[in-house]
Amino acid sequence: MKRNDARKKKKADGNEIALERIGLLYGLAEKEAREGNLPLADSYVEKTRRIALKHNIRLTREYQTMSCKHCRGYLLPGKTSKTRINSKDKRVEVSCIRCGKKNLFPFLKEAKDRKRAKP
Repeated sequence: MKRNDARKKKKADGNEIALERIGLLYGLAEKEAREGNLPLADSYVEKTRRIALKHNIRLTREYQTMSCKHCRGYLLPGKTSKTRINSKDKRVEVSCIRCGKKNLFPFLKEAKDRKRAKP
């Protein structure tokens, strides 16, 4: 039993470090994108994705909306993306300027209401 507990603790410590690195890398990606160095920002986003996959960590909604699901590029409103609100379908549409694809995200309140309604 002690051996198993030690493994769980080691994994939890690794996940904490991974989450910290993901936060730092997204901060660096935002800084580089604002300065106009988009390839470096994209590489930071790719590194965060690899860290999350390696440690089996789900990225937060904030981080998910900062990168394109299709081309994996960093999305900076005004420079690399256009953001629109579709009130009819109750979602936010983020269009990537590079690949032209739309990333769709539900309104948070609407998504919570749907989860509550499911029995």
